[in-house]
Amino acid sequence: MRVVVSALSVFLLSSILMGQAASNPTSTPTGAGAAQPKLPEGMDSTLEKYVSASERRSMADLQAVWPELEKNKKEYGKIKKHFEDGNVSNVHVTLQPLETQKVNDDAIVQAQRTERYVQQEHVDMGGDLDRNRAPAQNAGPHDISKDVKKDAKVWMKLHKQNDQWVIVQVSDKPLSF
Repeated sequence: MRVVVSALSVFLLSSILMGQAASNPTSTPTGAGAAQPKLPEGMDSTLEKYVSASERRSMADLQAVWPELEKNKKEYGKIKKHFEDGNVSNVHVTLQPLETQKVNDDAIVQAQRTERYVQQEHVDMGGDLDRNRAPAQNAGPHDISKDVKKDAKVWMKLHKQNDQWVIVQVSDKPLSF
């Protein structure tokens, strides 16, 4: 009798939990090691275009998927300065969606964004010349390459217009509808 009651309890508990999971189909979280969440149709294309524009450092292509970007002067200026920086090369960007919430034609995607690039820096080594020592020991100025990796969670608000998703906002803080 005790085994049947326990089995029935497990069955009822799992039914309740499954019912709760089914009651919120618009949120698709993933944990460590879980598969990428299923994005609403067409959204993956928009996110791929965002990544591609970032890697090619193309403001025009970025604005094609993020038309409101220029209205946010601070963010626009920061991105434009980074794209135009001649000391930056070999840019690689990845965007791994972690959770997607969708309400009608709006969505918020929480993602892990990783950007890697090479930064050239002009360094004046100074050497012993700066200490009034023999100039032959002065290494002098030279350029060095530095590998840079930026890894952060981002929240992206998207809106579906004319059957295509466009980015409305990107933030390093959680967004809401």
